[in-house]
Amino acid sequence: MTLIEREQEMALLAGLLDDCARGRGSAVLISGAVGSGRTELLHAFTESAVGSGAHFLRATAAPEQSAVPFGIVDQLFATAVSVPGHGDRIAGLLESPDFLAALDDVAEDPTGYAAARIQRRLGRELAEITRDAPLIIGVDDVQHSDALSFEWLRRLMWEPRVPRVMLVLTERFPPSGDRPIPPVELLRESRYHRVRIGPLSEGGVTKMIGRYLDERSVRRVASEVHQVSGGNPLLVRTILADSGVRLTWRPERESLESVTAGPMFRLAVLRCLDRSGAAIRTAARVLATLGPSTTPELLDRMLETVPAGSAGRALEALTSAGLVEGHEFRHPEAHAAVLSNLAAEERASLHRRAARLLDESGADAGTVVRHLPVEFAGRDSWTVSMFEAAAAQAFREGRRDAALAHMDAALDLCGDARREVELTLTMIRMSGPARITVLRRHIDRLTEAVADGTLGGRRAAEIVKAALWFGRLDAAVAAATTLLASDDADELLHCRAWLSVAFPTFAERFAELRGGDGGGDGHADPGGSRPRAARALEEAVRGGDPAAVMGATERLRDQRIDQSTFEPITQALLALTYSGRLAEAARWCDELFEQVTAAEQPAWYCYLVGARARISLRQGDLPRARQLALSALTTSVPGALGVGVGGQIAVVVMASSLMGRPEEAAEWLGRELDDLVFQTPFGLEYLHARGHHYLLTGRPNAAVEDFLRCGELLARWGMDTPRVLPWRTSAAEACLAAGAEKRARELVEEQRARLAPGPGLARGAVLRLSAAMSKPGVRLGELREAVDVLESAGERIELVKAMAGLGETYYKLGDPSRSRVILQRAWELANACGAGALSARFDHAVYQRPHESVGTAKERRRGVMAGGAGGAGAGDRTGELSEAERRVARLASQGYTNRQIGERLYISVSTVEQHLTRVYRKLAVRHRTEIPSTV
Repeated sequence: MTLIEREQEMALLAGLLDDCARGRGSAVLISGAVGSGRTELLHAFTESAVGSGAHFLRATAAPEQSAVPFGIVDQLFATAVSVPGHGDRIAGLLESPDFLAALDDVAEDPTGYAAARIQRRLGRELAEITRDAPLIIGVDDVQHSDALSFEWLRRLMWEPRVPRVMLVLTERFPPSGDRPIPPVELLRESRYHRVRIGPLSEGGVTKMIGRYLDERSVRRVASEVHQVSGGNPLLVRTILADSGVRLTWRPERESLESVTAGPMFRLAVLRCLDRSGAAIRTAARVLATLGPSTTPELLDRMLETVPAGSAGRALEALTSAGLVEGHEFRHPEAHAAVLSNLAAEERASLHRRAARLLDESGADAGTVVRHLPVEFAGRDSWTVSMFEAAAAQAFREGRRDAALAHMDAALDLCGDARREVELTLTMIRMSGPARITVLRRHIDRLTEAVADGTLGGRRAAEIVKAALWFGRLDAAVAAATTLLASDDADELLHCRAWLSVAFPTFAERFAELRGGDGGGDGHADPGGSRPRAARALEEAVRGGDPAAVMGATERLRDQRIDQSTFEPITQALLALTYSGRLAEAARWCDELFEQVTAAEQPAWYCYLVGARARISLRQGDLPRARQLALSALTTSVPGALGVGVGGQIAVVVMASSLMGRPEEAAEWLGRELDDLVFQTPFGLEYLHARGHHYLLTGRPNAAVEDFLRCGELLARWGMDTPRVLPWRTSAAEACLAAGAEKRARELVEEQRARLAPGPGLARGAVLRLSAAMSKPGVRLGELREAVDVLESAGERIELVKAMAGLGETYYKLGDPSRSRVILQRAWELANACGAGALSARFDHAVYQRPHESVGTAKERRRGVMAGGAGGAGAGDRTGELSEAERRVARLASQGYTNRQIGERLYISVSTVEQHLTRVYRKLAVRHRTEIPSTV
């Protein structure tokens, strides 16, 4: 057997054997941690010694044998019967009646004369054995030997008749403290030697694994194996086994990319602990439970069942065994193995005791509650107080998520209703950006507190808003009733203004609860930031003076966003958006992003992302609007969007539809929304976006229904201004597409009568749609004005439509050069906005595209002048269509769906699809919008 890094120990033992052969015996105590190779060293030495002619007696002590008198001696002499030339004599002695009777006497009186007589008789037998060769007596795990055997071994050191005896004993390190090994007297003897077996160095581990792995693999994994095993040979072997290495000698070496500590490693860890004794095993369990909180002092206090001061020895033993480094397990699998072998009840008990001791020793609350998982914690006042203190500590240190988690635990464990309310309010104060999410989770508890009078005033107003945001009408009514009873003028003013914009349907209910129209708040101070911002938003949505809106919002521009300013700032931002001050709103929103991060303020960040998406949509930046809205929908704090989810879906639907992504828009429209969403402006934005999706996908009648529904609700809520939603012009456009020109004209004229002074989306759309229903001579002037108005307002999507109409009008009036210039600008602007659905329509327009030659453009113009609206030469191919295909193509080009075409022509949808497939192929087009009108 070739050992690694044990050359010095083997040399020492060989030298002592030489001395023994010359008549100078000795005793060697080999100590080392479990798995360190003590037994291997003993076997390697004795194997070599026996090969050189020495005699060898061996025994292995075990805890269960420590109470058996002469148990180790019995093992030694059981092996002596095989010593050549002496076996028969020793066997006869052990079986003689006198010897057996003496053993019986020893069992009755271990300290009597019989024990001494047996010791002398066995000593004479050893003297006989050593006459022809030196004798090695090896005892493994001597710390477990029985008292009489140990005493007999000790006396051999002074037995003059047995000079050629060498004792080689092994013991676990550090010693358990149960028995002093060696006795104090032996420490003064020059013939006594102590050998400490340490863990393998990294170089030793390298040599060890080099027996099985090729050089490249050794270089790759040696360091990691040493780190995980701590140099413990037993653990090294199990790591290799878990990694798939065959631990048998072979001439070829294996290749290994990486190492794994798995089931064999875990079993080895538990084996080490089982062989280390109860004290060290308990220490390991405590260490695994305490984790980074471990200190020698705390470990001592936790180890009540073992002798005082043993904590240091236990840590030393675990370190020597390669399991622990400092106060932590070297590898998570070792930690997990110990915990897996720990019953849940014992683990809970250890955690609770650790928490109490840490608190008594002055540890901070955060450290204490690490040992109070909710499943282990007690439902008592001390535990609740610990979690509350830990939350306050985490909040002071800026760890908001940890603070909220601790408050959650305190609430789970608290059984006092009044204290639960106090804890909830503390949690809300700490929650910051997650405030709305916390309110949602605890709305029932807070509503009860409002109902019984524990909470009122501003808290009641906050609960009204939170309950509505999360669709809890019952809670909102209860909280509103309490708020009205409080007669808090400032809160009443602010809540009424907020409701009138965010939840106009409930604002009506609020007025009913109050017994009037919600007025009478004139005595409240309107100068605070919250009422001022709410008033500004009211002015914006009800068509008030834009200057007044700006005056209110300007005072908030220099304030940093925090818990007290978040709501008024976002209300002012929305007021700017509704007022058409898009550039200013965008700049302010981008500045706010610099103060708010997704990681630290997820709910605020989500809200601002949504606000910026709405601004980008109105600015005509469709890709950014879509990306921001999708981000708000898919990465927001769960529930943070509340009923506002309708507004973000509206942005995605509108942007995707205009970008030529109808399938994506349809997918989002297929998602179910709470009915309460449609009692808010967010629901109207959703209906308006859905109407445009229907319009762009050839369903104008369905679009008209959605647009008119928007108008009904806006009128009912007193918010019927184009700044909120230009529903009339949208409905007029849908009516035109459906062939209802009379109704379209009525809607346009209604909108014209409501126009505010100055440029804007509504004015531009009125002019464009009016032009579409006018004669060419009148049409030209209205479209020019529409383009000027929309360019001034920065309404790029509506501008694209107006420019397209202007270009087509110039063409019809016989000015193709000017038509080409204007249409090229429209095409470029549509692409700049990302409006693929609009730019695709220009594939059939009469202008030279940027990538075309003049000749190609002329060819396309000739096709248009011949009556075609499709791509070059499409009009010439219509003659290839059958009559059935022509009928289907004609209806498809007019915007009818496949189902509507089938109903009109009395054919199946499948037949419609087959006809359209052949139409697309014959006309060389890809979409129904490319089918020429001449078909």
